[in-house]
Amino acid sequence: MIVDRMIELINTVHSGMSPNYNKHYIGLVSGGVARNFVTFSPKKSIAWASFKLPQDSELNTWLDEVGLSTGSYNSTFGNYRVRIRQTDLNEHRDELVELITKSRDAYFG
Repeated sequence: MIVDRMIELINTVHSGMSPNYNKHYIGLVSGGVARNFVTFSPKKSIAWASFKLPQDSELNTWLDEVGLSTGSYNSTFGNYRVRIRQTDLNEHRDELVELITKSRDAYFG
């Protein structure tokens, strides 16, 4: 499953994270406390990952350059939405780890 593989990537950046299954999304939990610097909305063959980051034109450009498919920026929740396919987990592994790292750093300040 795409989300399970993403959780493995997240744990390479920030250990101890587990999925937290909610009605409308899958979040992250550590030690019983929600740590939703990345959330997921799984679909049949993809998962939308929402990375909690401030909007940045350099990040927009970088996401386009590396080839990750993005949705619109959600200014209400401060999230970049990225479509993750099974092939992206191998082809864009380093980019996803960098995005997870940026999101974690922004979340924990």
